[in-house]
Amino acid sequence: MKENYVKSDYAQTWLENEIVVQDIDPKVTEVNLEMAMQFVLDRKAASGSAERMVRVLVIVNNAININQEAKKYYELEDSYINIKAIAMVMDNYIASFVANLVFKIKKNRVPTEVFNNREKALKWLEKYK
Repeated sequence: MKENYVKSDYAQTWLENEIVVQDIDPKVTEVNLEMAMQFVLDRKAASGSAERMVRVLVIVNNAININQEAKKYYELEDSYINIKAIAMVMDNYIASFVANLVFKIKKNRVPTEVFNNREKALKWLEKYK
């Protein structure tokens, strides 16, 4: 069941089985600073509590690039408050391969993995329950 549903111009976000699910709109191909900030606000709202530690599942769809301003914003601690782990599902094999490579080289503030399958992503998130 979808709890704390939030819809913005860029994504739909909700809490489901103690996981914040963020489904990025397919029209988003590049994430800019405004979008990144909205994604973080939406995730916080969907978690339902400032104290709740959550796992996050991001359905990336067509977003295959993040601009420099958004990258800098995502490096800030505030972007990861109350997040245990992030699993990203990307249907573009090349983009997911590159993203996984980047996360291996440059460590994220929280465990982060990229998958091409939602079920595998959810199974990985179970480790952080």
